[in-house]
Amino acid sequence: MSTVEPPNVGVTGPQAGPPADTVERDSGMVVLISAAVLVFVAVALAAAAFLVHQNALGTQAKADRIERVTKQHAAATASTSRDLLALHAAADHTYTTLGVLMAAYQAQLASQNHAIDVANGAGASYNAGQTNIADALKTEAQAAVDDADAKTAAVHAALVRVKQAFAALQQAAG
Repeated sequence: MSTVEPPNVGVTGPQAGPPADTVERDSGMVVLISAAVLVFVAVALAAAAFLVHQNALGTQAKADRIERVTKQHAAATASTSRDLLALHAAADHTYTTLGVLMAAYQAQLASQNHAIDVANGAGASYNAGQTNIADALKTEAQAAVDDADAKTAAVHAALVRVKQAFAALQQAAG
């Protein structure tokens, strides 16, 4: 029996395969597709980088704004703390001057009561007919009146200091 083999068309040698121009065309297509994929990836990465950059700029702007507001709050807090310390100092000074005024007023009251007692004693001695005792009490009465006048002057001076302290307190209160 005889068998007929088909002729090898286009084969030039012991191997059979696609022609050379087909191989070149296929490898050119692979390179072209690879280049297109790489360009697409590059564009996608550039777009992602742009978005990340924009996001970073927005975040930096927000951070700068927060830092500025924080500094403003810190400055306001420091100013308020200084104002509060000044207010406390003025209140303490006012309290002290009021204490001095109260002590001066109590001393004035005691001095006036003593002057009244001395005057009453001198009047009683005079009314009883003891004129030489009244003369002796006159010197004591004058000393009591002079003391009462000094205590009244101290009250007036303390009152002036209290008014000044209240003015300073009002100024510290703003």
